[in-house]
Amino acid sequence: MRAFLSYAHEDMHIVDLVARKLGAAATMYDQESFDKGNPISAEIFRALNASTIFVLFWSKHAISSSYMQAEIRIALENSFKGTIKNILIFFLDDTSLETLPKELHSYIVEYNANPSQIARKIRSRLIEHELKGDGESSIFIGRDNELRELRRVLTQPSGEMHTTVSISGWDGIGRRTFLRQAIRQIYPTLKQLHPIVALSENDSIEDFHRKLFDAIIGHSKTSIEWQNEVKSFTNLTRRERINRFISLISSAALEKEIVFIVGDSGLIQENGDYVSHVRETIRGLPQATRPQIALIHRRRIPPGKQQMYPSIYFAYITAFTDDESSELLSAHLKQREIAFNRADLDDLANFTGGHPGYIRLAAEYAKLYGLPQLRREKALFVDMVVFQSLEIVKRIKLSEVAQAICMILLDYHYLRIEDMVIAIDARDSDILAQLRDLEDHGIIERLGYYYRLCQYLVHTIARIDFDQDTDDLRRKVSDRLLHVLSETTDIDHLSLSLINAGILAAVRQRVKNQSSSIAIFLLPSHLLSVAREEYDAERYRNSVRLCQEAISSKARLSEGAQIEAYRLICISLLRIGDQEQFTESLSELEKYASRIAQRHVHFLRGFKARLEGDIENAEQEYRKAKALGKTFHVLRELAHVLVLQERYSEAEEYARDAYAIAPSNAFIIDILCEVLIGKMKDGKHESNAEIGKLLHELKLLNTALGRSFHGERMAHMCLKVGDHEQAWKYACDAVAASPNHPSPRRTRIIIGIKSNHLECMTNDAEALQKSQGNSERKTYQYVIEQARIYSAVASKRFEYARDLLARTHSMPARMRQETFEYIAQQIRKNHVRNPELVKWANSDLVQEVQRRRQPRDSSERKRAHWRSERQRHPGRQR
Repeated sequence: MRAFLSYAHEDMHIVDLVARKLGAAATMYDQESFDKGNPISAEIFRALNASTIFVLFWSKHAISSSYMQAEIRIALENSFKGTIKNILIFFLDDTSLETLPKELHSYIVEYNANPSQIARKIRSRLIEHELKGDGESSIFIGRDNELRELRRVLTQPSGEMHTTVSISGWDGIGRRTFLRQAIRQIYPTLKQLHPIVALSENDSIEDFHRKLFDAIIGHSKTSIEWQNEVKSFTNLTRRERINRFISLISSAALEKEIVFIVGDSGLIQENGDYVSHVRETIRGLPQATRPQIALIHRRRIPPGKQQMYPSIYFAYITAFTDDESSELLSAHLKQREIAFNRADLDDLANFTGGHPGYIRLAAEYAKLYGLPQLRREKALFVDMVVFQSLEIVKRIKLSEVAQAICMILLDYHYLRIEDMVIAIDARDSDILAQLRDLEDHGIIERLGYYYRLCQYLVHTIARIDFDQDTDDLRRKVSDRLLHVLSETTDIDHLSLSLINAGILAAVRQRVKNQSSSIAIFLLPSHLLSVAREEYDAERYRNSVRLCQEAISSKARLSEGAQIEAYRLICISLLRIGDQEQFTESLSELEKYASRIAQRHVHFLRGFKARLEGDIENAEQEYRKAKALGKTFHVLRELAHVLVLQERYSEAEEYARDAYAIAPSNAFIIDILCEVLIGKMKDGKHESNAEIGKLLHELKLLNTALGRSFHGERMAHMCLKVGDHEQAWKYACDAVAASPNHPSPRRTRIIIGIKSNHLECMTNDAEALQKSQGNSERKTYQYVIEQARIYSAVASKRFEYARDLLARTHSMPARMRQETFEYIAQQIRKNHVRNPELVKWANSDLVQEVQRRRQPRDSSERKRAHWRSERQRHPGRQR
């Protein structure tokens, strides 16, 4: 595809620079492309027929150019025929819009004489049209019953027409494809590309406004127009804001468009209802001859809530039947020219789960590796997709450009092609090829003008070990984005993605002297987004600082975002051990009456207790949090504290519930695996298919989140069956893979005790004890204490070992019994003559436990008394 450059001779100094930046292969430029021996009119005609985009450089010199008039006439004719796909108009000076031929007044014009910016816009349009031209066409199979019902609803009389359509179902199940197909059948005169608004978690009403404005008309607005819109909206009342949303949606309807609003947590509250500003907008939409908005989300609105919205038609998209799966797989294989037979289809259809996204990936896998290999490895293929394995990305063998695309979409969430041209230093052909490849493999997806990572793969992409220096690449991308924004003038066109990317880059770099364009558009939600990144990167103080900055403008945050900010502050403060600020922040969170806020309060109290080694209190708080909502975070923590007490049978229920919610989460798989291994009988080789499946899933997840979950759990398994040598090898590998995490060291200490690796065990215990900055240290205090006891026994300091056991407060009962028996055995084995020690070694551990539990000071006596009273009188308050 090529761009024809139409200009006046006097403006050649600008156009020549544009042509050089684009390259001869991308342009039809008279100085490079015309044959000097042929008539100029014939060359113009030939070049325009070979072009996809017509680029008009307008100025005071262009007004009187007869050649340009001829070029415009031919370009418009070719546009009508469909060979010219796009017309771009750049005003190089302040010439009036009225001087432009009337036939071009309906096109978007841009006042811009910057060759770099113009070239970048042309490059992005060429890539866009290349992707549209030969990208994979959408295949639609089945859904006959759903389509029939939707057609019935959407062909009702005007007075009975629904203003809104709600489509729910799993990500990638084909919700948007289904809706587009229905619209195409029922309303063939509507535009095929509808505005798409992608909502994120805890988006505020201002976030929603910007995304709605951008999707409908903002993509064609200048910087000053964007600034005026944002300033104007800030000063509106709540009712006026809702009316602005309705006005924008109505303007899209006049342009024969239906606005798609996509999201889940950003669209639906925890109680199952839509967020307030979306709810009010839906109820305020006027009656029309067709729906004006389509809501697309994963969670299904409960029937009781549906009755509150008579203007919405609700549809739920389910998985394909086996027959439909076979039909769709057949279509995809034919499109890729892959030979197959009925046996192939019957063998593979069951393994895709009726999920259209997985079916397409299966066809792409067959294209890469052959259908026979797909049939042999179909179970592995399903595991790679369902459990978001890194293997699914590794097998595609991402190039450096593809890795860069994935990384910037991970950092900036959604971008236009023009933004990628800015951010990535690569040839257009490489960007084009990798965008196409990533989309075909289901790694990225298009939402209107934008690209984003497929949501089910976001966490997988975050775990990739990129081949290139990511810190250096991130810095360069950030610098490029900020540079472009710093050069932006009021009359330059801006997209919301570039605005948001620039703001995120500035916040990450802590740019103090922000340009006016950044300062105007900065929202507290941008600060909160980076605060989450800082927490995940274990930069807890930065996370606290950014959350506090966001909270300082809490009126501009949604209530959900305010709660999330306080949650992040609290958990970060716990990580760095700032108890005073934690108490203050928790008291602010306690002021919110919602169930989610109160659940966070109990979770944080439980988390604080666990970090302090107070497992009993942690369990009580986690149970209170669970009563307010079974999130997988709460269920996992509750299972974890029960495992620490070796109460595996109780822990199993919560671990299984967590796994049912988040079956691809490494922490959830790990805790369920640990529970099931813990329930096995010591020294007995048991064939447990479920444990094998979980270990396989952990292996697929590799070293997720900086931990070797698989190595640690294999060590646990080997220890359980009595293979201490192999357990020790796995434990050492797990510690090497994650040296700064306490859990693998805990596992190695336990194995060291069993396998007599006392020196290494002691070193691990000291390493845990010295890791003052590690908030998990006290959770595993009992392991440190056990290691010290065994070390004391090894050096025959039996009295010291006995006293250490007596002072131990966090050791599970079973481990305490084993440790007592080990000390007693060694006392007898070494023929210790100390009568007191001999008597102790022959005593009952129960007596020792009772002695240990005697309160050591008045505050402990009070707490013990209150626990006793609470057990005797459950209803009594303190």
